[in-house]
Amino acid sequence: MDIPALVQRIIYPLTDTPDRAWDAAGNSWVAGTILALNRLLGGTWTLSATPLVGPALVKVGIGFLFVLLSLLAYRRSRIASSAIFILAIFEVLIEVLFAVILNGIYSFNLLIVSVALVLAFGGFRGANAIFAHYRNSRS
Repeated sequence: MDIPALVQRIIYPLTDTPDRAWDAAGNSWVAGTILALNRLLGGTWTLSATPLVGPALVKVGIGFLFVLLSLLAYRRSRIASSAIFILAIFEVLIEVLFAVILNGIYSFNLLIVSVALVLAFGGFRGANAIFAHYRNSRS
């Protein structure tokens, strides 16, 4: 696969056929995995580095929620793809609000959640296209 096709598959995947829509829906579980690893590693680091147990356990809990949603998206769940997309939007908003606006820090974490948001958008688009293809094929 050449580089422009790969970039197009990640940023704005084609969904004109059911096979391409299934490929696009696969972006959703990748985004969920990225967000899960981000939260689990961040929560584990916070647990081991600071005495703040409450916020760290919340991060780990959200990480396990992303693991569950990622597994459901891998099993081709449209609801899980939608939930990952919505939660990825919230992750980016939280990162921009707390890191960039309040602290003035552009962290690597912002790049990670932004990539996950782009992948989640492609997965959401693919999951909805699959159901549109099946709905149109029945009538």
